[in-house]
Amino acid sequence: MSIGKGITNVLVTDSEATFTNVPAGITVKLQVTARNAAGETQPAESAPIAVP
Repeated sequence: MSIGKGITNVLVTDSEATFTNVPAGITVKLQVTARNAAGETQPAESAPIAVP
């Protein structure tokens, strides 16, 4: 896994998602968008999350 690169791209239709196999001790940022018939929104601003 390269630092600074996306490790996954997941399309979900629910209000929450679970990510597994994320290495302990790293910091991740999640970008969230919404899609509908009109298109996709800009990514929400993300804050760093430390993986325990």
